[in-house]
Amino acid sequence: MRRLPPVLLALMLLTGCGAWETEAALSLPKTVPAKPISAPAVVTEGRNPTKDYDLPTEVVRQLEWGERMGKPMAKLAELPEQDAAFYAVEEDSSYWALLRWGGSLAEFDWSFGGPLIVEPRLWCRDVDGDGQEEIVLVNHVGSGTGVSIEELHIVEKNLDGTLTDYAFPEELWQEDLSSLLDTAYTKGWQLIIGLRYTDADLAYYNQGEQFPNLIVSNINASIDSVLLPTLSAAQDDPEAVKSMTRRSMQTSTYIMAPFMMGMAACAVPLIRLLYTEKWLPCVPYLVMFCITS
Repeated sequence: MRRLPPVLLALMLLTGCGAWETEAALSLPKTVPAKPISAPAVVTEGRNPTKDYDLPTEVVRQLEWGERMGKPMAKLAELPEQDAAFYAVEEDSSYWALLRWGGSLAEFDWSFGGPLIVEPRLWCRDVDGDGQEEIVLVNHVGSGTGVSIEELHIVEKNLDGTLTDYAFPEELWQEDLSSLLDTAYTKGWQLIIGLRYTDADLAYYNQGEQFPNLIVSNINASIDSVLLPTLSAAQDDPEAVKSMTRRSMQTSTYIMAPFMMGMAACAVPLIRLLYTEKWLPCVPYLVMFCITS
């Protein structure tokens, strides 16, 4: 019997005993419903108008109002059946919003606009199931490369006629944005493959991705646990941060490159040994991820 190469032995240790299920059925991994993103809303009471406003009667596009800028106020959206309207106000380079609902009028410090002009949207729904409708406003506040930021406001009319805004907290989506983008980037191909090809193709793709990701994630986690505290201590010295970052990239490449090349070279005997002949179609995916990882 030929001696197994050291790389193959290392992979066997990393994969653990669970990888030896040679009779496992060719099937997709079980899906788990995602937990809903939830947090207490940011509650803001609408301010009473600070002056008598001459409210416009016609709805204009936000871009048109921005081009004119001769008018201090514009009606950007309305719900005629509910007698509700959303206005933007500009005065001395300061901006704020007005929301009128029936006989109620309130000021809010809502942002709007940004480089990409997207019109605000209004709905009237019983959001909380209390039998009373609320105004739902989605307001575009900014954009970047491939990212659009919008605010969600749910406005409730109180018994005394005042308006209360319940807004989605920025901290929640800011904390989760990085992980959501990473998930969309890393798992997006699985969705595409699952929609356009067969379940077996997706299973081969997932299996080929498993080993390279296992090695990369473990090595990167070990390096990050040491690197991040060191970078934090030197954050006031940009040159030192650049030097340490460059050195960490060189170190991770020096460690991972032999693993990736060895795994790509041993892909066929590795899959045959651990998963039997029926999983050999995942070899091209394994080699691909060894190169791209």
